[in-house]
Amino acid sequence: MLAVQPLCTRVKAPMIDDEHKLECVLGCLKLTKNWTRSFDDCPFECIEMYIDMSFTTHNDGQSQYACMVMLGSTLVHEACSK
Repeated sequence: MLAVQPLCTRVKAPMIDDEHKLECVLGCLKLTKNWTRSFDDCPFECIEMYIDMSFTTHNDGQSQYACMVMLGSTLVHEACSK
């Protein structure tokens, strides 16, 4: 999701290197389509949340953030927004 969000903001005016970035994302999805999610024995012993923000990084003055929530070693939620 974090890799796709910047590409979604350039749908109307893509740059030359955006096609290569999209091919990388699609290649990663193809390689991981059969992966399954498994939880640790006691996932609630370790709950972690990672947040990254950048302010006014875009030409239109908007900011961007990304968030991930982990239960043990399993990713259970992710979000990113501009």
